[in-house]
Amino acid sequence: MANYSIGGNIMTVSQTPDILTRKESALFLRVCLTSFDRLKLPCIRVGRRVFYRRVTLDAWISAQEQPKGNQS
Repeated sequence: MANYSIGGNIMTVSQTPDILTRKESALFLRVCLTSFDRLKLPCIRVGRRVFYRRVTLDAWISAQEQPKGNQS
């Protein structure tokens, strides 16, 4: 199982909160913030704060999968 750090805490994917900040979401996807912003993923806005659902990130990952042999 993959481990990564959010706020200095080492977490596994199963421990990831259901709602993530922009920075946490980029870390979850293992991309820089600039690349994450280019994805234009659906978000939840609460005032000036922006959050992303983990299920949305998981769905995006699944949509990016390519059959073996078609990898670029």
